[in-house]
Amino acid sequence: MLVRIRASSLNFHDVLVALGKIPCADDRIPMTDGAGEVIAVGDDVDEFKVADTIVSTFWPYWGTPCPSLERPRSA
Repeated sequence: MLVRIRASSLNFHDVLVALGKIPCADDRIPMTDGAGEVIAVGDDVDEFKVADTIVSTFWPYWGTPCPSLERPRSA
């Protein structure tokens, strides 16, 4: 899949990669967060199509509530 990036941001994880604090592959470009549009897909790709808008999922469950951390609801 090929994505045209329209927006990106660097977060603290990216800073740690750039500073060499987190091991990673050589020549990695820090960009944990990105959004854009699909401009090409391979033959085996069936979940996305050209022109879909997408966002990165570095942490796929980010923002999913954890029941043990939810605030109690007031009556």
